[in-house]
Amino acid sequence: MRKISKFLLAGAGALTLAGVAVAAADNHHIMNVALPDGSVAQIHYVGNVAPQVVAVPAAEIVPVAIADPFAMFDRISYEMDRRMEVMLQQASAMAQAPVVQGSGKRGF
Repeated sequence: MRKISKFLLAGAGALTLAGVAVAAADNHHIMNVALPDGSVAQIHYVGNVAPQVVAVPAAEIVPVAIADPFAMFDRISYEMDRRMEVMLQQASAMAQAPVVQGSGKRGF
């Protein structure tokens, strides 16, 4: 008797899950959208409200893979070279400054 009740309980659970799956399948929709190039896109959605679909021309999309990942390194290197040149010019100006009498220090 125990096996029969377990079998009936499992069968009732399976029927419940099947009913939920059928109910969810009824709420699934497919929307066909005509694209500017003549092709058709299928949009799958669940619910009673259709999604908003916007077609963007491919010329406006900038792929991330094409962007140069080392461009920032080039800018940093340029800035470091510029600052080094300024420091070398300051060091050269300090070396050419006249020495102040009696103190042994160079003056500006």
